[in-house]
Amino acid sequence: MRGVDTVSKYQDGYDKYLKTSNLSLSKNKILILNNSSINEIFNYLFEAINDDHPVAFLNLDNGSENQIDSWHWTTIVSLEKIDDTIYVNLCDEGLLKKVNLSNWIKTSNNDSFIYYY
Repeated sequence: MRGVDTVSKYQDGYDKYLKTSNLSLSKNKILILNNSSINEIFNYLFEAINDDHPVAFLNLDNGSENQIDSWHWTTIVSLEKIDDTIYVNLCDEGLLKKVNLSNWIKTSNNDSFIYYY
């Protein structure tokens, strides 16, 4: 395995950082995509973004969505839903990229989202 390849590793590292830095965030919300519907995913992301919480997005397989790299964490900062299609804007290596998240969900092995509030 390479790097931080699960949400639990991310969460463990982030929690250690908060503790050693004497910082705190009250809770986090994790969404593992294995059995989530498009509406559940949209509602999760909408709740976070609507409350000004960026969402850490773990992508281990980009499927046919070429706007994102495989095996990569990015930050979702906005979203929109047009009919049944979810589009997100995410920060990736200093760039803002618009991604068809619905296409990614349909064509990849999926992974996870996490945000803190």
